[in-house]
Amino acid sequence: MKSFETKLQIIVDSGQIRKPESGTYPDQNLNELQERKERSKNLIGYEIPESTPDDGSNRRMHDQVHFQTICQEGMDLKADATDTIRLGEKKEGRSRPLRVKLADEATMIRVLLQAKHLARAEDILLHNTFIRRDRTPLERKEDYELSTELKQRREESKKKNDGIRWIIRKGKIVDVTPRRHTNES
Repeated sequence: MKSFETKLQIIVDSGQIRKPESGTYPDQNLNELQERKERSKNLIGYEIPESTPDDGSNRRMHDQVHFQTICQEGMDLKADATDTIRLGEKKEGRSRPLRVKLADEATMIRVLLQAKHLARAEDILLHNTFIRRDRTPLERKEDYELSTELKQRREESKKKNDGIRWIIRKGKIVDVTPRRHTNES
């Protein structure tokens, strides 16, 4: 596995972290990198039912077992959660997002790659379960801005009726419209 410094250099070189804007301090970038490192083994699970016991340790144990069951039954994958915590305020009729800490980054990546299979799992309750990487506030803001731009481009394409299909791939909006080849003879 690459050292932290090597990973840091790859992230900076790839442009995943933007250059500081005016008024931004260099230590904010370091804090962002540190936070990304701390979240690198975490996942956030949505629409995972909450347990009802009042005891926090029992609920936490239930969440860990439930996550392992989701991985085994929905993705045919063994992934042990080292810790789980529900995010946000508890509200009746809604399940809070579940932050899952895994043993290593490789396990987190395997779970993310297999998460798409939850929509076709035998257990119908898993169909609405959604799993994604734990992101920093800056990453969430950038994702929001990107998805807003994607919606605008899709609306423009729909108005123009140009048939262009826009998606987000590797942090950029790209056109994935199949191109027709013309034979000019």
